[in-house]
Amino acid sequence: MKSLLYITLFALPFLLTLLNIQLQKKSVSRNYFLNTLLVYFLFFQVGIQAICTGLIQIFWGEGECRSMDRCWSPYLMEVGMMNLSFGVGGIMTYWLRGSFWVAIGGGYALYLILSVIAYSVEVLVVKGEGLFSMRLKAVLDLASAFILFYLIFRRPAEKGGLGK
Repeated sequence: MKSLLYITLFALPFLLTLLNIQLQKKSVSRNYFLNTLLVYFLFFQVGIQAICTGLIQIFWGEGECRSMDRCWSPYLMEVGMMNLSFGVGGIMTYWLRGSFWVAIGGGYALYLILSVIAYSVEVLVVKGEGLFSMRLKAVLDLASAFILFYLIFRRPAEKGGLGK
């Protein structure tokens, strides 16, 4: 069930961007497309996903750790609160623009990359499992991080799209 949620939250920004472009009466520029994708990506991949993950980590942390074959840690509550904070920031990016995007998107993308690295070390080195035992969420998190970095730090970052 959680995998379906992660796939949906990963796909929604792309689908809504394409729908937005289809509803435009005129042709759109590449910048319009990328800025619109960034707005939806920040809203769903950072906002909604981080809130869902944070709530799971705070209220069902022990069960979540068991499902991942990890030991529960009191720091999971703090990580859950961090996820909730980024999630609220991700939702707010729909209305707040500019450098706020860089702070929220870049910060969360860095967090995702570091989390995937820590998870990979645990799976590959500590547990001695193969690369294919990586969970779908780790793969989607890594893809999301690189997409966020590309969309935020692409040059030139011109105006257009939902991110006017």
